[in-house]
Amino acid sequence: MKADLELHSTSYVDPSVRIIGSGFFKLGRYSVIEPNVFIDLGQNGSITIGDRAKVKYGAVLRAYDGTIEIKNRVSIGEYSLCAGHGGLIIKDNVIIAGHCYITASGHIYDSEIATRFQGETCKGIEIGENCWVGANATILDGVKLGKGCIIGAGAVVNKAISEHTINVGIPSRTVKFIGEIE
Repeated sequence: MKADLELHSTSYVDPSVRIIGSGFFKLGRYSVIEPNVFIDLGQNGSITIGDRAKVKYGAVLRAYDGTIEIKNRVSIGEYSLCAGHGGLIIKDNVIIAGHCYITASGHIYDSEIATRFQGETCKGIEIGENCWVGANATILDGVKLGKGCIIGAGAVVNKAISEHTINVGIPSRTVKFIGEIE
């Protein structure tokens, strides 16, 4: 079965982009998918990208039969991976720098059984409007990033982040509230 593709006439998908699976894919007005991007819809997954968004060179979007919803004016950086097992929502005006890893699932590890056979969590991820995710950051399953927050380069985010904060480290921690007087 072939994928259900809905591409706006003003959008651009480079000929080298590979789209596999039989799920649903929608690309909005004036959006661009740069060369060597890999999109995996799975059998029943869906990926929707809003208006004036850009998925940069070498990025990977994998629905894993879940959903990835990328809103308007979002930029996904070079070689970043977004996995939508449990649902991934990236709201308007988000910047995701290169080499980020965003996965809406995690392995269960509660017993002596090999981790790979214990199943997965699929809680989902939501990235609020106007967020900036720095290069090489990792965002794990179950995380909600509040509106306007900044995630520093290399951070690992494993819990909810408040609005209008700057967060760094492994695991990430809030180091400043944006607008705070120093």
